[in-house]
Amino acid sequence: MKDFIKKIRLEKWHFYLLGFLLINFCIGLVSGYKLNQNLTFILKIILYLTGLILFLTTLRPFKKTAIYYSFYAISGVLTGLFFLFGGILPAIISSLVLIPIVPKQTEYKTETIKIYNRFQGFMASCCSYEVVEPKLYIFEKHLGYINIEKPIEADKDEFSFKNTTIIYKYELDNYGQTTTVREKTEILNFE
Repeated sequence: MKDFIKKIRLEKWHFYLLGFLLINFCIGLVSGYKLNQNLTFILKIILYLTGLILFLTTLRPFKKTAIYYSFYAISGVLTGLFFLFGGILPAIISSLVLIPIVPKQTEYKTETIKIYNRFQGFMASCCSYEVVEPKLYIFEKHLGYINIEKPIEADKDEFSFKNTTIIYKYELDNYGQTTTVREKTEILNFE
């Protein structure tokens, strides 16, 4: 097994992939353009799997790089403990460990914008979303974050992007009574 890993140079590929993801993250912060969320998630899964494989191969004989690779094993164990036992402390710890890898869930999608659920931890408040604009199928441009008062219902709500603002149309029922339904339009500014 170790000969196969050395032959395919898994350690180099792991660090190349780590560097690529860090560069993608930094470019996304500076310019707003980054890789598509689905492609980024696949690359992160590959990074975690290679890190876990390299952790298992560097344990015997022990190498100093095993300390770095232990992050990948420890994050899996902490997440498993959270789902097994629950509670506040494991939720906080697993939120900190999972922030780099948690995929963004698409809540609303059109040809011009995508709205992702914004992951802020397992105990975060509701209804904070990230708005992006798809570019050339594999890239996205970050437009900003929005906060609304209720979860998005993709079949009932409608979003459109005009002049750096989001126009949000939704049906509002009167205190849970479905007899009085009206449509409301809000203009949401980005954070």
